[in-house]
Amino acid sequence: MGSVDRMRCSGALLLAAALSVMGCGDDDGGLAADGGGPGVDAGAGGGEDAGGGGAADAGASGEDAGGGGAVDGGGEDAGGGGATDAGGPAPVEGCTEVGLELIGLVNAYRRDNGLPDIPASPSLCTVAATHTRDLADNSPHGGECNLHSWSDAGDWSACCYTSDHARASCMWDKPRELTDYPGNGYENSYAGSSDPAAALAAWQRSGGHNAVILNEGSWAGMTWRALGADVHEGYAVLWFGAQDDPAR
Repeated sequence: MGSVDRMRCSGALLLAAALSVMGCGDDDGGLAADGGGPGVDAGAGGGEDAGGGGAADAGASGEDAGGGGAVDGGGEDAGGGGATDAGGPAPVEGCTEVGLELIGLVNAYRRDNGLPDIPASPSLCTVAATHTRDLADNSPHGGECNLHSWSDAGDWSACCYTSDHARASCMWDKPRELTDYPGNGYENSYAGSSDPAAALAAWQRSGGHNAVILNEGSWAGMTWRALGADVHEGYAVLWFGAQDDPAR
């Protein structure tokens, strides 16, 4: 294990089968591990063993699957976090600049692995920004409640998200609660730095999270058609969706 003592992870659920994917070094069923590095939770992961940092949780795998394979396009025209002439990410309504930076890093990583960009989603960016602020401002996580938890301080359903995934719908339903996005949302969460590259690096080190980003393993049959992201006060999240965002 590494040297950071505030790591949080959560297990993985696929097709309602609770698959605890603990990484983070300690097989503790999905919650805190002593040391190891920044916290990494995933609300969209398969059943792989995240051996070395982080964990993956799965949403309803297959419910919103767009058939398998990857969507066409991405890049700048698709709003996938492409660069403007000035070198920064192209603006996308609803997405913060740092969120677009993270989306750009994710899409660059996917391109390096032969995959197309995932279009930046105004709706899922809204969910992402709402959640990072809830985590930072209201601290719904703690004890058995992991980073997928939501407080009762806003216009959304509150929940203590636990490693047994008893409240999984609290995650999946958030895009519909907060926006007009029609499908489920699947979240990767991270705590420990406000650097988008650090968040991506942590997810890359986790087999479960990496599988979500690269559509590997249990996620090979999902076609990500929308991606939201945000980084705020030490928290970073990615929200994946298998349906097109009508807000685009």
